[in-house]
Amino acid sequence: MKEQTTEPVSPCHTAELKPEFGRIRDVERLYGIKRGTLYGLLGAGRIRGCLLRVKGNRSGVRLIDLQSVRNLIHAHMDQQNSPVDSSTGFKNLRAGQAQVSHAAVRDNQ
Repeated sequence: MKEQTTEPVSPCHTAELKPEFGRIRDVERLYGIKRGTLYGLLGAGRIRGCLLRVKGNRSGVRLIDLQSVRNLIHAHMDQQNSPVDSSTGFKNLRAGQAQVSHAAVRDNQ
């Protein structure tokens, strides 16, 4: 049997607690990923989620596994910050070409 006490309950530190699931609005607020993008990621199987609804009801609650969103973001960060390919990327090459072409236009004028 549990021992009972009359001592007051002390507050706990909830700052380090991370929710396991969130709604679409929570993901938008926490990570800046918009609703349409989230549904695309769900459809592609890149993140996990489910729709909870009572049988026979038309509407329910869409819940997103927040850890799967964090994993996706970390995977993109790892891929983009990988030192494996040190050559100039396509975006950098295009930006460099645009700067050169603007300089060439100025020189020709």
